[in-house]
Amino acid sequence: MRILIVRNAADIATLKAGGTPVLTRLQALNPHVDLDRLETGATLLLPDDAPADNATTKAPTEDGFAGFVRQAEAGLKLSGERLKQTADTLSAERSAVTTAAKSAAVKRLLDSDTVLRTQLQAATDDAAQEQKQAQQAGKTVETLQQVMASELAALGKLIG
Repeated sequence: MRILIVRNAADIATLKAGGTPVLTRLQALNPHVDLDRLETGATLLLPDDAPADNATTKAPTEDGFAGFVRQAEAGLKLSGERLKQTADTLSAERSAVTTAAKSAAVKRLLDSDTVLRTQLQAATDDAAQEQKQAQQAGKTVETLQQVMASELAALGKLIG
């Protein structure tokens, strides 16, 4: 078995080129992953016969358990960073919309068109909810990192 951290779209294309048998085994090893929505940064367990560039994969046995722990931690860290970036982007977009809505021309337009004003308010509310969800997901990943570190430390003691 190997571990792959998806680095680019070519990694995803190579995996999908393996066909249905490989994808079926890949899904069985990674039930938490939607293979149709793979993104860069995703960490996957690969069957030995899965197509992938050997330069981008690593057998966990090469570095032993410590290598697996490092790769798992790196994958979660990257996920957390991506969620933080998403939350920051959503915040910046909301701020830009709010600023634009305060301009005299847009304010006049919103005052004269109740449908547009209602649509803008609904979009603003949706954006706020998405930002809140991204922030909560980031906190969940942080908690997951702590739990994983604890569980892997306990497992490491058992393995010796």
